[in-house]
Amino acid sequence: MGHPPEKKYFTVEEYLQFEEESEIRHEFYKNELFPIEATTRRHNEIVQNILFALRAYFREKGCKIFSEAVKVEVLKNIYYPYPDLVLTCEPEDTHQQMVKSPILIVEVESPGTAQHDHTFKWSQYRKIPSLRYYLMVAQNQISVELYSRNSNTTLWAYQEFSSLNDIIHFESLDFQINMKTIYELIEFGE
Repeated sequence: MGHPPEKKYFTVEEYLQFEEESEIRHEFYKNELFPIEATTRRHNEIVQNILFALRAYFREKGCKIFSEAVKVEVLKNIYYPYPDLVLTCEPEDTHQQMVKSPILIVEVESPGTAQHDHTFKWSQYRKIPSLRYYLMVAQNQISVELYSRNSNTTLWAYQEFSSLNDIIHFESLDFQINMKTIYELIEFGE
């Protein structure tokens, strides 16, 4: 059971029930289901590198980090994607299938998802009131993009990092990660 039934439109409740039984994951957007493509080993290694750094820092701070198998409620009853990583520090954020108050979302891009991550997902993610950081990480080159905002504004600042010597600061989280950590053990071909 990995494919949605012949039904074209789903309620959120039907979607959540279907996802519990499905062998593959689907994003939900405006009552339709969209299968999520498989990832690569390189993608998975980058996700793990960032996950381990976040977990080491946030474990004792009451925050929770989820990777790839937990969806985010971007717009209630409208959009539920599966980010590669999501951090929530909201104690009331306890739903078993989704995060409702993310503070950080990370997407590791693949050639098939880069455009979608930069356009559609970014346009939706920035509507989340709790979100302070959106990090997009390339897997085929050393390139990281960070959008950030403080809690007093709707304006987003943009930074780009392309050197293994760069350090990415998440000021409101009092956290930093260096590019060497993100790309640890990742080999790039010519």
